[in-house]
Amino acid sequence: MILFKMKQFTLVCFLLAPFLISAQITTEPGPDEYIRKKIEDIYIYGEASIVGEKIHSTKVLPVFYQNNLFKRVWKTEKLQSAVLKILKDADKDGFNREDYHYSKIVSLLESIESEGAQPTASFVDILLTDAFLSFSSHMLHGKVDPVDIHPEWNIQKKEGDPLLLLLQFISSGNVDAWYSVITPENQYYHALKKYLAEYVKLKDQAGWTTVNEGDALKKGISGERVVQLII
Repeated sequence: MILFKMKQFTLVCFLLAPFLISAQITTEPGPDEYIRKKIEDIYIYGEASIVGEKIHSTKVLPVFYQNNLFKRVWKTEKLQSAVLKILKDADKDGFNREDYHYSKIVSLLESIESEGAQPTASFVDILLTDAFLSFSSHMLHGKVDPVDIHPEWNIQKKEGDPLLLLLQFISSGNVDAWYSVITPENQYYHALKKYLAEYVKLKDQAGWTTVNEGDALKKGISGERVVQLII
């Protein structure tokens, strides 16, 4: 009797196995077709835009998503909020937050709450990845090549790989560690950041008068435009 029941159990397991395996597979998130399409656009045309926002990281971003099987990575509000907090204050580092899709991402996240996830969640995912990679690169290596402006520029850039930082951040969610790694350590940067904050404060409190257009102001020059510098 026991042997018969064991045979019955084995037969049932055998018959159910394909269904159990199928159920297990389908619970795993598959490739996001919206992301796949945008990555294909970058590979084909060398560029892409999402809801009017141009993708800047056209070399690293496609590799990241291809290696991740075109799946979304910014799935938690914690990760999204952490990066948006840094991007919101990008002006304190001398950058424009809108260069990193800040307002568009915030707007899309709000629309997800009211209208649903797809395809907006996919668009947010790509924009957040692009913002993270671009901001990291600009903080580490600069937004422009300083040698083009000053041939004798000799301040050493900070080492760091934006893609590796992205992988670490997605895994840990440690925004302080990420920002610490990308923040320049030299004294000139911190001095510039300090004085930038002071000028922003001055502008917000009272502002300043504009100087009339004219030739470059140099030492020894006098006139109305020099007076405008003092007022």
